[in-house]
Formats: sequence, C-alpha cells, structure tokens
Amino acid sequence: MRRRLVEMVAAGANARQVAAAFGISTKAAQLRIRMDGDKPVADQFTRPCLCCGKKFRSVGHHNRLCPACRHDAQSVSPYAP
Repeated sequence: MRRRLVEMVAAGANARQVAAAFGISTKAAQLRIRMDGDKPVADQFTRPCLCCGKKFRSVGHHNRLCPACRHDAQSVSPYAP
C-alpha cells in the first residue's frame, strides 16, 4: 500500500483520488499522505541473517533476521527454560 501511495503522490494525486483508490475516507487519505506520502520507499537489498548467515532480501535497517529465523524466534517463548 505504501509504495502505491508514494507513487500516486509523486504523480500528483490529491487526497480525494487516493481515498477512492484505497477505499478510505478523504480525511484518512490526507493523514496517510502527510505521514507517508513524501517519504521515499526504502529499497530492498541483500544482507546476511544475524542468526544463520544466509543472504536474504531485507526491507530496511531494522530487518536483520531472515524469514525462517524470524519465524523460529517468534515460536519460542523467551521464558522457556
């Protein structure tokens, strides 16, 4: 959704057009444009997973674990003995 929003705003779309495209209110579209419309979409790049070392497509600096390791980490309770 964010990538499409940024592309629409860059092409000159107004809040009413964005609202119609996403099926949201004009007020919600105005807020979304203010929050995300002028920010560039982060480019994906390849980085090594901090857990297993395999290369994966990262979506930003916060994304450090590959999907498999992230899934494994979420399925284990931090309170397990």
